[in-house]
Amino acid sequence: MKSVINSLPLSDDLKIQLNNHGQVRAVLSGDYIFNEGEKISEIPILLSGLIRVYKDDTELEREKPLYYIERGDTCIMSVFAIYRDGISRVNGLAVENSEVLFVPVEYVRQWQREFVTWISYLMNSFERRYADLMDAFDAVNINNVGDQLQALLKRYSENGNTMRLTISPIELAEELNTTRLVISKLLKQFEKENMLLLHRGEIILKRMPEVSEQA
Repeated sequence: MKSVINSLPLSDDLKIQLNNHGQVRAVLSGDYIFNEGEKISEIPILLSGLIRVYKDDTELEREKPLYYIERGDTCIMSVFAIYRDGISRVNGLAVENSEVLFVPVEYVRQWQREFVTWISYLMNSFERRYADLMDAFDAVNINNVGDQLQALLKRYSENGNTMRLTISPIELAEELNTTRLVISKLLKQFEKENMLLLHRGEIILKRMPEVSEQA
């Protein structure tokens, strides 16, 4: 525990506070450290292991992955919650046997008034998790565009009764209201999957795209 705490970019006085007021608990793989809808009384700092943070999508009956808490990190969504209404909007599931330092919420607020390094630690955690969330959003977005692109290619092929499509990535991007970079990336991915061949000004379909009903 001390080696992890000592490695954090915190003042010596704050490290002493963490050691004095934090409670270390072992968390087995498959156990939750917080649950969506529950009151938050403490925030975690991960000493070892790995915690997956996700949100339940009740409409689609599936999980929405958000980010992982890694060694030395805290859960920024839990920090946000204690400054809102104290209710967790996410779940935290241990995907490995883990060791967690739990800090009572009253100290989270108190240290923000007393220690500049605590504010910096939380802001750095926010910056990293924000980047993770943007990556997750981009992944979902590009998957949706990929489905739409396959549907568009199929429609062009069926309408023209041909597997050779004379259309550019720019034209496809304009039709799908996205960027040429996204379309080019997806077309190269489809080529690797042996769905099509790319030639200058031409897309040659090797097989008809499989399109979901939602595309």
